[in-house]
Amino acid sequence: MRLNKIITDIKAEIDSEKRVMSFMESRSLVIPNGSLQVLSTNDGDYYRQRVKDEEKALAIYLDSYDDYHREVIKELMEKKTIVHGLPILRNNIKAMEKCVSKLKPYDPLDFKYGELLGKDYYLDDDVCVREWEKKPDRQNPYHRERLIHETKCGIKVRSKSEMLIADILYDLGIRFKYETILVSGRKLMYPDFEFIHPKERRIIWLEHQGLIDDPKYAVDAFEKQDNYGRIGIFPGKNLILTHETNDHPLTRGAVMEKLAQLDIV
Repeated sequence: MRLNKIITDIKAEIDSEKRVMSFMESRSLVIPNGSLQVLSTNDGDYYRQRVKDEEKALAIYLDSYDDYHREVIKELMEKKTIVHGLPILRNNIKAMEKCVSKLKPYDPLDFKYGELLGKDYYLDDDVCVREWEKKPDRQNPYHRERLIHETKCGIKVRSKSEMLIADILYDLGIRFKYETILVSGRKLMYPDFEFIHPKERRIIWLEHQGLIDDPKYAVDAFEKQDNYGRIGIFPGKNLILTHETNDHPLTRGAVMEKLAQLDIV
């Protein structure tokens, strides 16, 4: 659901513009009074500071070769930016705050029977849960005898670490697929886990690299990661990589941290 990202981006923009506006307001308190008048002639530009007292308006000549006057010129130029910029920032912030208050993400799954609806009810680029679940699972056919660790949801996986990951996803209410086929060019890959992002309705893949301290395993793992990249699957975007070594086994905290990086939890 792209609207979630849009809302996040708008809020970030509000914070950014508030920061600049606050800086402008603080600067306006120390900038000299009056406004800058620039007179252009064939001999160059001349500067005057126009100020008003209780009786009349004054025009004070500023010598651009004088250090003090040059600083006054610079500050009065800055003031022009502040005078014109502050109203724009205030209006933008007001408009964006109103916009955010009106926006509401649309997700068919928010409705009672939403999970029964087909893809026509989903926004462009959103993954239809029903269609995703109906897609036939072509699972990894290699060494099926190694599927010995039973998870909370009833499927069997190849390692205790994969069992930990599966149980965490199950506890979070995230439906997933295990070792389903993925085609990258002429290569067939079987990501450990595939699931739909619970907030953004896009597919996330999770690959556990269980022997990353083994040189041969590491080479194979990096080659597989390169194959992911060839079809637009990248860490930090739609791919989660978990690791462990003989001395540092995978922990629940490490998995949760990885999930949090993509705002899944």
